[in-house]
This record gives sequence, C-alpha cells and structure tokens, in this order.
Amino acid sequence: AQETRLSRELSAQQRTSEAEAARIVAESEAYAERIAREREEHDQRLARERVEHEARMANEREAHEQALADELQEHRESLAAARAATPPSVVAAPPPRPGPEAIAAVATEAETGPLPEIEAVVEQVAMLSAPNPGIILDDVEEVQKAPARPEVVTRMSTSGGRHWGVTVGQFPTRDAADRMLIRTALAELPTLGEALRKVVQGSKGFDANFVGMTEESADLACRRLEARGAECVVIGPPS
Repeated sequence: AQETRLSRELSAQQRTSEAEAARIVAESEAYAERIAREREEHDQRLARERVEHEARMANEREAHEQALADELQEHRESLAAARAATPPSVVAAPPPRPGPEAIAAVATEAETGPLPEIEAVVEQVAMLSAPNPGIILDDVEEVQKAPARPEVVTRMSTSGGRHWGVTVGQFPTRDAADRMLIRTALAELPTLGEALRKVVQGSKGFDANFVGMTEESADLACRRLEARGAECVVIGPPS
C-alpha cells in the first residue's frame, strides 16, 4: 500500500512538472512573438518617419531656393526699372585720334617721367591707339624707331582682361557655397552682377568664387564686401 501511495505521488509530481514546463514554453513563445511584432512595428514607424523627414527637407529646400530665385528676380527687375527711368546721358563725341607725333610725345613722357606715373602714361598710349587697329601698326612702328621706346610698348597693361575673381569663403557643402554666392550677389549687384558664380571643390571644402572679372572690379568688390564685414579674397589669373 505504501508503494502504491508513493507511486501515485510521483506520478502526480511528474504531471505537475510537465504542465509547468508546457506553461513556461507557451509563455516563452508568446513573449518571442510579442517582441518580434513590436520590433516590426518599430521598424515600420522609423521607415515612415524617415520618408516624411526626407520629403519635408526636400520641400523646405525647394521653397528656400524658390524664394532666393524670386528675390534675385525682383532685384533684377528693380534694377532694370531704375535704369529705364534714368534719362540717357549725352555722350560727348570722342576727340580726334592723335597722329604719330602725339603718340611719340606720350612715349617720351613715359621714358622721362617719374616711376609711379609710367603705368598711367602707358595706359594713355593704349587708349590713344585703341580706336583703329588698322592704323595702330604704323604708329607703333614709328614709336619703336625712337631710342628706347620699345620698352614702353612691351609694358602695356593687360589688367583689363576678365581673368580675375574673388572668393567669399569656404563651406562644408556645395549647397552652402551656392547660397553664399546668391546672397553676396544680391547684396553687391553693382560690382558682382555680371560676374560668374562658381563653386570649386577643394581638399577642405567648397570654395564660393566669383570669376570673369577685371582686376579693378575684383578689387572694388572685395573692398566693398570687407566694408560690410564679409570675407573676401581677390583671385588673380592663372600663371
């Protein structure tokens, strides 16, 4: 009888253990399913938020670029209206072109004048010779026949070429450099209105440059920008 009782107790304990093990397995499977479902929902929510964020950023960028373009167009229209409202100025007729004697006299002045005035005199020679390229050859030949006058011809200034530019800063992204170029052009239309905007990628970032300028216009633009507290460096022509 005692063995029968012990056998029944052992069987009951075994059934209890099996039921507990089945319950633990069921709970583990339910927990794993819940974790997987929550992870999937979390991933889907993150994907939706990422798509919404990218769409919002694209819309904001497009609206910002459109606002800048509209502002630039308004500035151009106001400038055109101001020019149209300004009465045309009377342009005086150019003085008669001097002959070889006058050019030779200017060249002699360049040879004997003080050093700071030589470049100005050479520019005067270039201006006197510019109106008629067909005749300038004969005049220059006569100037070159005089002693030491070929030096004056070879030192003629070439600073008027549009091979200069300015840089207004270096930025981590191309968009930032483009925005700075647009803002600077709007703020300094008189000196930068006809310059070309160019973003150059370097080893440390993107340079915001204005190119296609003369040396005088580049220097003037930098002086005006520095007076506003902006960064500006003149870029010379490539050597």
